[in-house]
Amino acid sequence: MTLRGDLVADHRQLQRSRVKYDDRFQGTDVDSSIRSMATDLVTHIGFQQLAAFRCASALHRRGITPLAMLASRLIRHLYGAEMHYAATIAPGILIVHGNGLVVSREARVDAGCVLSQHVTLGISSGADRTSGAPHLHHDVHVAPGAVLVGPITVGARSKIAANSVVMDSVPAGVVVAPAAHQVTERAAQPTTAPTTPQTTRTSEEAS
Repeated sequence: MTLRGDLVADHRQLQRSRVKYDDRFQGTDVDSSIRSMATDLVTHIGFQQLAAFRCASALHRRGITPLAMLASRLIRHLYGAEMHYAATIAPGILIVHGNGLVVSREARVDAGCVLSQHVTLGISSGADRTSGAPHLHHDVHVAPGAVLVGPITVGARSKIAANSVVMDSVPAGVVVAPAAHQVTERAAQPTTAPTTPQTTRTSEEAS
């Protein structure tokens, strides 16, 4: 697709999310007009960040890699995120809050996916020593703080809960959540009685 086509697809995903989750937009049509897109490029940081990545990716595809690298560096400084220009991100995804997002060069994200803040799609070696990064199939939701590393796949429509660490492939249509927090009683702390300062009297005061 063209850069404009990619942005239209991304904006439609943003609008679909609004209709689904925001009461103010329920019952309305998905509006991806140029005017609506322009407004969201100013007001919606996640869409703005995704547009910056689309520009970097388009420059890379055209062989203008130095400018693609510069655009990626701007993403780092402007949004506190790292999105490699060579990552494969299909048109029609949603970045909710992009700060802290890390997408490595070998990561693949299919249409319909939702990426939250502080999500990592990182490169690592698998059990067979094969290096690679995660591939998220369509409509995968990744909640804040989740870390996915290595040459793994996440099946369609699965959800990775907040703060999960995923290093193995995940089937379609499941929820991956971190282990439940253990709550135990804290060991009793010894109490120390306050020390009363001693007063020394002189011989004259004692008499």
